[in-house]
Amino acid sequence: MLDRLTAADFAPHVGERFELLLPEGEPLGLRLSSCDELGEAPEGARRAFSLLFHGDRLVPQQIWTLRHPKLGELELFVVPLGPDEQGMRYEVIFN
Repeated sequence: MLDRLTAADFAPHVGERFELLLPEGEPLGLRLSSCDELGEAPEGARRAFSLLFHGDRLVPQQIWTLRHPKLGELELFVVPLGPDEQGMRYEVIFN
């Protein structure tokens, strides 16, 4: 399923809450802050895109399960970028 997702699947959910499922219990709430297409797509391929999330604490870079009421559960490689004025930033890239 991940290979069929595009920026258009996520764009309507900017500003919404996703849950990052933690092994120790309560999920970490992440807000989808932006969804941006990256460059041009090769013929017949999907266009790369980036998702930027904000949360209130740091988790390590790794594959995490993110849950959303409409998109379901997604296994995504989440990379912490460091904090800004909105909280801890995380990025997910789809190539």
